[in-house]
Amino acid sequence: MLWIFTLLPLTAAAEPAAPSPQKCQALTPYKAVYRVEDDDGDKAGTVVRELLPAASMPGDTWTLSIRSKARKLFFVDKREEVSTFSVKDGTLRPLRYRYHVDNSFSEKLTEETYDWMSGFVSGHRDKDRIWRFAVRPGLTDPLSSQWLLRHHLATADIKPETLDIPVSHKGSIVQRTYQILGETPCPDSISKGQSCIKVERVNDTRTTRFWMASSLCYLPVVIEQYKDGELQATARLASWQALSDTGSQDTIRSGGA
Repeated sequence: MLWIFTLLPLTAAAEPAAPSPQKCQALTPYKAVYRVEDDDGDKAGTVVRELLPAASMPGDTWTLSIRSKARKLFFVDKREEVSTFSVKDGTLRPLRYRYHVDNSFSEKLTEETYDWMSGFVSGHRDKDRIWRFAVRPGLTDPLSSQWLLRHHLATADIKPETLDIPVSHKGSIVQRTYQILGETPCPDSISKGQSCIKVERVNDTRTTRFWMASSLCYLPVVIEQYKDGELQATARLASWQALSDTGSQDTIRSGGA
């Protein structure tokens, strides 16, 4: 139900070209806060997403994090997802990934390390599931892949197309397909009425729709999740801040939360 907005697994199968100087730069530090609504449109939680240069690491290394808390009746769900990755000459390489889920029913921890020198990914989910497999070009973790989608939209000519994407998932590589549907006005959010790119992903009985605002270098401003054709939850961008490299506030754009 409300767990979906901490996971937006999107990557590009091919390693992308370097960003064009005429396009926006997806490697801009920011903090974005989303309002999560349930299927009735009531506020059910908050998601905070941040992109910052990785502390004490080379200048081409970044940390993307998502922290969320949602509540529906007596069910409480807290999640933290963090990816550290490098981007050099337009090529993304995940380095570390961590995903912690703590809700009313269970607690789970997934961690991965990407060793590009040895050519292997090592990871575990809790204590009972451990894996190690060879990396491949274009592979990302479920979170760094979100930046790669933004990078693709920021550097490519926008047109309807299918994007096939390899993602590391619990010890295997899964292929996920995204339909870039083209340009449309942004729906209700702080970017309402501006230009958005609509992206859709269908996974078995679930469909996720994203509206990515060109004014925010294709950051998602509205996310909808459906199951069996029924709307389950919506996340709307409520506020956005450009950050300095140290995380201090630079500018603010905000809307009602």
